[in-house]
Parts: sequence; structure tokens; C-alpha cells
Amino acid sequence: KKTRFADDTYITEPDLGPNHAEEQLDQLGLNLVEEYDEVGDSPPVRWADLQLARSELQLSADARASKEGEEAETEEERRLMEEERLRMLTRDPLSIHPDSFDLRGIQSQQMDLLGQALMDLEERMNNEADAGTYHSESAIGDGNVDHVVSLGAQRMALEAVLERIQDEDTSILPTDPNFDPLTFLTLVHRNTSFEELSRSIDMLSSKTDNQYKRQQKIVRDNFALFVRCADGIDIVAEQTADNRSGKKS
Repeated sequence: KKTRFADDTYITEPDLGPNHAEEQLDQLGLNLVEEYDEVGDSPPVRWADLQLARSELQLSADARASKEGEEAETEEERRLMEEERLRMLTRDPLSIHPDSFDLRGIQSQQMDLLGQALMDLEERMNNEADAGTYHSESAIGDGNVDHVVSLGAQRMALEAVLERIQDEDTSILPTDPNFDPLTFLTLVHRNTSFEELSRSIDMLSSKTDNQYKRQQKIVRDNFALFVRCADGIDIVAEQTADNRSGKKS
């Protein structure tokens, strides 16, 4: 195709054809119009009928699905982290029982467990009395006085703890504000030897000291940062107070 200008010059334009624009868009991967179907056999007249509009809708749907999937994964990770945190908080702090031990099970059955412990102790004392070893003078002479006193002391201690639970809202969970060490030892470590308790308490004290030392090191290493943060908080507080006083005046 030639175009003539006023000065008798010509310019030759390439014959691009009626579908040149669509061909160029096809090369870019943009199909504005789908092939006509057998029924309509006519170009779309609405934006929603264009292939580009449908592609945008599909991309939006895929993006929403991806975002929902990421949110679901994040929520699942948070749930697992919370479960792990609870498991850590409800383990035996003395590390005598295995990691699978859960204090919450005992917490929910305090009354039943103490009642069962008293019944077992009473049965044991009655069996020894029937066997003649509980009040036998020869048994006492053989040095079993401590054993008799021990059983009686255990019964009195269990009765005191049971009465305490009935009157007060006690807990065996170390993180609970109502944590009661006597109830904890009675229900969780009633059959643990004194030597084992002593070793575990020493280990717990050592862990506590190590944590305290680590906290001190963190404070020393970041002391300058703490000071700058404190100064920044003071400046913000002063500016806030000045703004409030200016508004009032």
C-alpha cells in the first residue's frame, strides 16, 4: 500500500492484514477473544466474555487459593507450637517422670487420686495389723517403730492435703498461680525416694542458675541498646504529654 504526499513523495506501508493486532497479541501471550463457538459465531461484546477477563479471574482465584493455603499452614504451625508449649509446661519439672507424663491428667483427678491413696494406705495398715506386725511387741523391738510411725504420718499427711484441696483451689501445675508444692509432691512424687528428689532438685537449681546467667549476659551484651530504647520511650512520653497540654490550652 502506497500513500502519496503533497510534494509527490510516496511511502509504502506494509499490508498488515485485518488480524495483525490479534497476531501481535498472540505473540505476547494475550488472547483477547476466544475462537467463536458454533452457536454464536460472533465476537464477544462484554468484558466478562473476553479471554483476558477470564484469565484475570482465574489468576485471582488461584491467588486467593494460594493465600488461603498459606494461612491454613500458618494456623496449623501455630497450633502445633501451642501444643508443644503446653506439653513442655505440663511435664514433670523435676524430670523424674518421662516426657510423655502429663500433669494435667493428675490435676483433673486430684480428689480421686488422694482418696484412692488413702484407701490403699488404710488397707496396707490393716493387712499388717492382721498379720501381727503392726502392734507386735517383738516387731517393735526389732526396730519397726519407724515403719509404724511412717505409715501413720503418711495417713495424716494425705488427710491434710485432702482437706486442703477441699477448702482451697490448689494446683499441681508449676505455671499456675495457685501452685501448691505439698499437693504436687503428694500426688506426683509420693513414691519417689528422698535421694532421687534431692538429685532432681539439685539439677533443677543448676538449670535455673544457668538461665539466670544467660539473662545477665543478654543484658550486658545489649545494655547500650536497652538504654537507647529507654531514652526513646522517655522522649515519646514527653512529646505526648506536650501535645496533650497544648491541646488543652
